[in-house]
Amino acid sequence: MQQNSPVNLVAGATVAASRLVKLSSGQAVHNTATHTDRPVGVAQVAGTSGLAVSVRLLTDGTVRVEAAGAITKGHAVYAAADGKVQALPAEAATYRKVGTALEAASGDGSLLEIMPEVDDVTQEVGSGDGSATGSGEAGSGEGSGDGSATGSGEAGSGEGSGDGSATGSGEAGSGEGSG
Repeated sequence: MQQNSPVNLVAGATVAASRLVKLSSGQAVHNTATHTDRPVGVAQVAGTSGLAVSVRLLTDGTVRVEAAGAITKGHAVYAAADGKVQALPAEAATYRKVGTALEAASGDGSLLEIMPEVDDVTQEVGSGDGSATGSGEAGSGEGSGDGSATGSGEAGSGEGSGDGSATGSGEAGSGEGSG
């Protein structure tokens, strides 16, 4: 599908092809797994610091990006280290959703086409105690362990702990559960 036209950005460091990039001091660098990083596009070619690199923006159409591991077709993909994408990890942290996999990835280094997610969406995975919260505009949260919880929506949140589970969603919506 890939409908959007690439733009040329100056690389702020060495950039690999098919990797998510963000802007740092106005220059393209690899996006990281940090949920506060906001990717702007995918490098179409490799580039070195100070030189122009072609970047397909995440605002229209689809993009091909490199996976950090196996990803199932139709599942959400999240930013990973070095500009790659990953399935939602099990480790407790907050991850930035960058799109939906339109095809499967067999493992690290595989290329897959994704439909980008341009909203500010993060996913929080809870720690082993089974509790987690997530909130924010188009934000969501999920917990694991003995309990689970999810929450999503504009100003929505969800919490869960113990053996219970809960779901919350919607504008100013919330949910809570405990065992």
